[in-house]
Amino acid sequence: MPRRPFPVPDVDELEIHRKLSMFGLTETDVHRLSMARPTIRLHTDEIINSFYAHVSEYPELVQFIPDLNTLRGLRIAMKHYVDGFGENFETPEYFARQRRVGMVHEKIGIRPGWYMAAFTYLGMTIKSFVTREFTGSPAELAEMLESIQKICQLDATLAIETYHLSAMERIEGLMTQLERDQDEIRRIAQTDPLTGLLNRRYFLEKLEAEFHRCKNFGRPLCVMLLDLDNFKSINDRYGHPVGDDVLQATGQVLRENVRGTDWCGRIGGEELAIVLPECNLATANLIGDRIRLAIRALEFGEESTRFSPSVSIGLCGITYDFHESAAMLKLADDALYRAKKDGKNRVCVGGQPMTVVAGM
Repeated sequence: MPRRPFPVPDVDELEIHRKLSMFGLTETDVHRLSMARPTIRLHTDEIINSFYAHVSEYPELVQFIPDLNTLRGLRIAMKHYVDGFGENFETPEYFARQRRVGMVHEKIGIRPGWYMAAFTYLGMTIKSFVTREFTGSPAELAEMLESIQKICQLDATLAIETYHLSAMERIEGLMTQLERDQDEIRRIAQTDPLTGLLNRRYFLEKLEAEFHRCKNFGRPLCVMLLDLDNFKSINDRYGHPVGDDVLQATGQVLRENVRGTDWCGRIGGEELAIVLPECNLATANLIGDRIRLAIRALEFGEESTRFSPSVSIGLCGITYDFHESAAMLKLADDALYRAKKDGKNRVCVGGQPMTVVAGM
């Protein structure tokens, strides 16, 4: 898979003009650099050899050159840079190329200090070869070296600017990934792994929060307990993997048949539960019966031993007499027991709901 190119910030003409003005780069420097470039190109290999001989003395930099292929690639990239040293420095393409250098170095983990030290040495090496080969006057040499120094400063600045931009982008990416990981950890900590519903602890937390909110503001609230009928017999006859399939499918039925504001959880082996905020008993009864019929429509097992599970459901609505959510669970559990006792595969309601504020 090809490597995705680094996103380099756009460069406009105004920015280029301001940068060149900052470093005092003019058409005069274009001319001086064009005069120096043949000498630089003549000694490109020597400049590169000197640079990597220097770099090899520092383990902090050698670690980024793990093999010969990496070294070969780096030498090719540096040859392009040295051969075209300062060429077309006033163009957007040049700015983008030098900025990409900073992003690449940040990506592979070279710290700015080490990059600047190595780049400074490269500039010194280029200037030393130009000085050795120059045949003009000392004043002309000083001017040429000044232009070379300006380009080194420009290139270093462009690289370091995007080095920090890339670092910030990477940090933002890490923060985003951390948030995703935290969300996933939170989801795992709150979710029953088999059914995908809330686990018992988190379900009870949600019930407690909704209980106090609805009681304090006089809003309706219902709790539904569901228990798969004859579940032990299903495990014994068809095996636990089939029993797991039944539980998973039941969890899916619950998710598909409740409202977006409801909370579904698994609070025991085959016992599930739903918190229905802002829901009166009549509506909850309809939801419960819809769930019951959907579960009854499921089929499991081989062709000759196919079966459809059933579920018994106990419902309870909030009343003024309740002082804690556990009282609602107790009343819903009593209704569930009655549903089991009366023949299973049915919905039973326990308790009387409180009168809620107008509009419900």
